[in-house]
Amino acid sequence: MMMRCDECRWWIPVDPGKNEGECRKHPPAPLYITLEPPIIGMPPKQGVSFYFSRIRKDLWCAEFEKAI
Repeated sequence: MMMRCDECRWWIPVDPGKNEGECRKHPPAPLYITLEPPIIGMPPKQGVSFYFSRIRKDLWCAEFEKAI
Protein backbone atom coordinates (compact mmCIF):
# COMPACT_ATOMS: atom_id res chain seq x y z
CA MET A 1 0.00 0.00 0.00
CA MET A 2 1.36 3.40 -1.01
CA MET A 3 1.03 5.89 1.86
CA ARG A 4 0.61 9.54 0.96
CA CYS A 5 0.17 12.64 3.08
CA ASP A 6 -3.26 13.43 1.62
CA GLU A 7 -4.51 10.10 3.05
CA CYS A 8 -3.14 10.86 6.53
CA ARG A 9 -5.35 12.15 9.34
CA TRP A 10 -2.84 14.91 10.23
CA TRP A 11 -2.53 16.50 6.76
CA ILE A 12 -4.68 19.59 6.05
CA PRO A 13 -4.78 21.05 2.49
CA VAL A 14 -3.85 24.75 2.33
CA ASP A 15 -2.97 25.43 -1.31
CA PRO A 16 -4.84 23.14 -3.73
CA GLY A 17 -3.17 24.73 -6.76
CA LYS A 18 0.24 23.60 -5.52
CA ASN A 19 -1.00 20.37 -3.90
CA GLU A 20 0.42 21.62 -0.59
CA GLY A 21 -0.85 21.08 2.90
CA GLU A 22 0.19 21.37 6.52
CA CYS A 23 1.17 18.42 8.67
CA ARG A 24 -0.48 18.86 12.06
CA LYS A 25 0.93 15.74 13.71
CA HIS A 26 3.17 17.88 15.95
CA PRO A 27 2.56 21.28 17.60
CA PRO A 28 3.30 24.35 15.46
CA ALA A 29 6.79 25.80 15.50
CA PRO A 30 7.26 29.38 16.75
CA LEU A 31 8.26 32.06 14.27
CA TYR A 32 9.68 35.24 15.79
CA ILE A 33 9.05 38.39 13.76
CA THR A 34 10.00 42.05 14.07
CA LEU A 35 6.83 44.14 14.36
CA GLU A 36 8.33 47.48 13.40
CA PRO A 37 11.69 48.86 12.31
CA PRO A 38 14.12 49.24 15.23
CA ILE A 39 14.93 52.68 16.62
CA ILE A 40 18.61 53.41 17.21
CA GLY A 41 19.51 52.56 20.78
CA MET A 42 16.25 50.66 21.41
CA PRO A 43 15.68 46.91 21.07
CA PRO A 44 13.33 46.01 18.22
CA LYS A 45 9.76 45.12 19.15
CA GLN A 46 9.17 41.49 18.38
CA GLY A 47 6.12 39.33 18.09
CA VAL A 48 5.60 35.66 17.62
CA SER A 49 3.57 33.70 15.14
CA PHE A 50 3.34 29.97 14.55
CA TYR A 51 3.48 27.69 11.55
CA PHE A 52 2.98 24.04 10.72
CA SER A 53 5.30 22.18 8.37
CA ARG A 54 4.17 22.33 4.76
CA ILE A 55 4.41 19.25 2.58
CA ARG A 56 3.05 18.12 -0.79
CA LYS A 57 0.15 15.69 -0.74
CA ASP A 58 2.01 13.00 -2.68
CA LEU A 59 4.88 12.72 -0.15
CA TRP A 60 5.09 10.84 3.12
CA CYS A 61 6.92 11.77 6.33
CA ALA A 62 7.04 8.21 7.81
CA GLU A 63 4.53 9.06 10.57
CA PHE A 64 1.43 8.12 8.61
CA GLU A 65 -1.90 7.52 10.36
CA LYS A 66 -4.88 6.57 8.23
CA ALA A 67 -7.63 9.22 8.15
CA ILE A 68 -10.79 8.08 9.88
